[in-house]
Amino acid sequence: MGSVGTWDFVLAAFLIAFSVGFFILILFLFSDWLPVSVFFVFLLVFMITLGFKIEYLAASVLALLFFIYAQMRLEHNTKNSIKLRFYPAILYGASSLVTAFAILFAFASYFYPFNVSEFKVSPKVFSTFLPIAEKVIESQMPTYQSGMTINDFLAAGAAKELGVSAKVIKRNYKTQLAKQRAEFAKNMGVKLSGGETLKDIMVLVSNSYINKYLVPNQDIVPIILSILVFLTIKSFGFILNRASVFFAWILFKILSFFKIVKKESIPAFRETLKI
Repeated sequence: MGSVGTWDFVLAAFLIAFSVGFFILILFLFSDWLPVSVFFVFLLVFMITLGFKIEYLAASVLALLFFIYAQMRLEHNTKNSIKLRFYPAILYGASSLVTAFAILFAFASYFYPFNVSEFKVSPKVFSTFLPIAEKVIESQMPTYQSGMTINDFLAAGAAKELGVSAKVIKRNYKTQLAKQRAEFAKNMGVKLSGGETLKDIMVLVSNSYINKYLVPNQDIVPIILSILVFLTIKSFGFILNRASVFFAWILFKILSFFKIVKKESIPAFRETLKI
């Protein structure tokens, strides 16, 4: 199973924003049911590409309903505007279109070949939070210093208590240190060799909890994953809405440059687009 990295999310966000931008331009260019027909063809390609499943059909129906809703809101706004502007699409269409794509991505992720037993937390996950965690620990435990191993930390604590150096503790009290480390590891539910830093321990504990709780209940993981995908896309809606309208504007400029699309005034002094 391949891992999903940052660039995968960036690519997915770009595809969503570009696709929404494309359909926004379609909604500006055409009226009636032609945009819906184009989106319907897109949904057919979606199901053919991923394989026909009743769940994908349900997702497509929901996405189509949101698309029709976006079309109705956008058309209502543009018909009451004298000047043709793309910005109102952010308020009157883009949000519903992003929701439509969020539904499709969420249902697609439900069937993603995600093997929980092979999933491991990367140390990079804790890189941002580690300095904060270390400062909190240092404030509560003066013997702790950033980058310390578990053996160093236990030795420093014992050295302060006995009034000797940490080197003396490591040299003369190896058995006692091993017992303390074993007790600490037991409380954490992991195995420790003594050379692990705080980041290593955080990774070990996280993976231990995954094996303990997620693996036995891996049947619910696809549902959790699909919900997280939907909420992630919607949480970035503020950015995706504006990015999609920007892409719609870029596509419009390209089509205008090649004189495929042009503005024209109609009797009510309202601008529209025409091919």
